[in-house]
Amino acid sequence: MEVYWLDRLDKQLETETVVCLGMFDGVHLGHQQLLLEGKRIALKKNLTLCVHCYDTLPVNFLNQKAMVPELTTLQDKLDLFKFFYADATAVDRFNERIAHMSGQAFIRDIVSGKLNAKHVVAGFNHRFGHGADSGPNELRAFCKSYGMELSVISPVTTSSGILVSSTAIRQAILKDDPELAAQMLGRPVGKAMEERVKSI
Repeated sequence: MEVYWLDRLDKQLETETVVCLGMFDGVHLGHQQLLLEGKRIALKKNLTLCVHCYDTLPVNFLNQKAMVPELTTLQDKLDLFKFFYADATAVDRFNERIAHMSGQAFIRDIVSGKLNAKHVVAGFNHRFGHGADSGPNELRAFCKSYGMELSVISPVTTSSGILVSSTAIRQAILKDDPELAAQMLGRPVGKAMEERVKSI
């Protein structure tokens, strides 16, 4: 799997891509559905599957006084993306420039401009851009403007109806319910993950 650091990528990728958007903290069952749908589309359309992520959780850059423990390190994410058939990962360093970029500029300059996306896959509640100015409705309009198709992944829940999310997984770990956390992750809670969550 190729890994591109976007601050070092000064030209558009030659290969046309399906780009999966998300925070991917935990690479849980919801994220996995997104990745698998991205791969299905990539195979169908003969495109490269590229996952876009950040080097840190944006919330921790924006509010350093209220640090949110990361479920997965960047290396963990890269290993899991590869396991779920990604061909490439594009890593953005979350900094002041990215924090102040509008949602439209992000899609225009990065997703379309640098990553050469022809199809975008995102979760039902994915928000992005300065002040979270964009969500699925805006994303649909942006994709249409820049000649890309869009797939939005529906919510994923556990067998008992709990919405799978990174926040819910952290809460389960803090409540000493590793079984629930594992259900949402699709794998056991590792010791390192547990220690990260409980350290803050």
